[in-house]
Amino acid sequence: LKWQPGRGRTSCSARERVIVRGNRRMEEMFGYGPGELDGQSFAVLYPSTETFDRIGGIYSEVLSKHTTYHDERVMKRKSGELFWCSVSGKVLDRKNPSRGTVWILQDITERKHAEEALQRAHKKLETRVQDRTAELREANKTLRAEMAIRERTEEELLASREKYRVLFDTFPIGISITDEDGNVIEMNQAQKRMGSKTLQSAVRKQKAP
Repeated sequence: LKWQPGRGRTSCSARERVIVRGNRRMEEMFGYGPGELDGQSFAVLYPSTETFDRIGGIYSEVLSKHTTYHDERVMKRKSGELFWCSVSGKVLDRKNPSRGTVWILQDITERKHAEEALQRAHKKLETRVQDRTAELREANKTLRAEMAIRERTEEELLASREKYRVLFDTFPIGISITDEDGNVIEMNQAQKRMGSKTLQSAVRKQKAP
């Protein structure tokens, strides 16, 4: 396998999940010295053996049907520090998989952190919107209840006034209502039938322009 390191890219060649050759950018990204990764299993770059086995099963199945593979995963530096990595692989010869694969890797930790911060902000905004919606819904419920109470009160008041009017007009004893100055402003039917000239005169004066 003749390997030409990609210029400006973090890349390596591999065979059967063993690093054949990694360029200097890859070694620096993972914290290794020159040539230190050559001949090493990719397992040293994974957080755990379980993760190494699981991802290996996934991309092996993909590469058995396609020539390329891509994912984003957490990987491990030599220091043990974990970081997010974008990984793209390609089979050099699909008819002869034993020739190996070539991989391009990129540290995407900052992008992932930005995405996580954006997701947190979005979730926080959603929570605020939900809280505000609940507040508005409760306020609307309270307003409808107050309007219903006011409507019932107005209906009861109107009914009470109507009862008063009927009682006032049909009361058998004459009743008159005067203002603060003693002027008659209203009288019931019994009072009108009494034919009191004084009261009738007062009413005429009150109605005069």
